[in-house]
Amino acid sequence: MSDKSAQKRLFDAIDYLEKSINEAIKEKDEALNRIEELLGINNALKEEIQKLKNANSIMSQELQERSRKNTMHVAAHEALLDRNSSYDVDLSITQLKKMLLRKS
Repeated sequence: MSDKSAQKRLFDAIDYLEKSINEAIKEKDEALNRIEELLGINNALKEEIQKLKNANSIMSQELQERSRKNTMHVAAHEALLDRNSSYDVDLSITQLKKMLLRKS
């Protein structure tokens, strides 16, 4: 009987070991699936970050261009004011000359 009892314990141990191995394999497969899922999420996040970086770069370029245009617009406006002021002074001098010529 002792041989049958030892044999039964051996088969029980082998059965338990087989179940443990199968459970470990199942957990490993689940972990690998979760890792693959997380890698997919990570890649999607990297793509979104790159899109945001590209959008940020485009917006930065547009902002620089607008800033440059505004600077040019202000400079052009100032030049126009200077030219108009100069024109007004020239016109006033011409008008004064005409008035002086009329009086004389």
